[in-house]
Amino acid sequence: MPARAGIAKGCRAAFSSPARLLELISDIGTAQVINAVALPGDAPAPPGGTLPFYVTDPFWSSSLARPDGHDGPVCDVPAVRLSELVAEHRPDVIACDIEGGEADLFGSSDLSGVRHVMMELHTRVYGGEGIRRTFEGMHRQGFFYHQKHSAADIVVFERLK
Repeated sequence: MPARAGIAKGCRAAFSSPARLLELISDIGTAQVINAVALPGDAPAPPGGTLPFYVTDPFWSSSLARPDGHDGPVCDVPAVRLSELVAEHRPDVIACDIEGGEADLFGSSDLSGVRHVMMELHTRVYGGEGIRRTFEGMHRQGFFYHQKHSAADIVVFERLK
């Protein structure tokens, strides 16, 4: 599942961050949203290079999947591989809350230069299998689960030195 992407100044990246993650990012630098969809490294580009993004109220419920009964705005956003966003913006920290997209986003993307990835997990979306895929993908990338900086559904992965 692709994710709506945003890049924060100061070599930090955030992907569709909700208010509580944006508060964390504001301590690091000013968030600057890029209207793009981050695709896993092995995902094919969509026809026309864009995907529909269904905007809802509250915004953090917005999605690439059309919500039942949605009658709000729909934006076409460019689709870009996460590897390309990382190469262009060179973040060292990525913070994301992408409503289930994290299960498959990171495992096949080039995360060169990234030291930490903070994400909100969504067990209700992808179950235990999705949690397993998320952790396995991060481990393949050379990251470990950092228990000290994780809490409940917010987990932090740090690159092994």
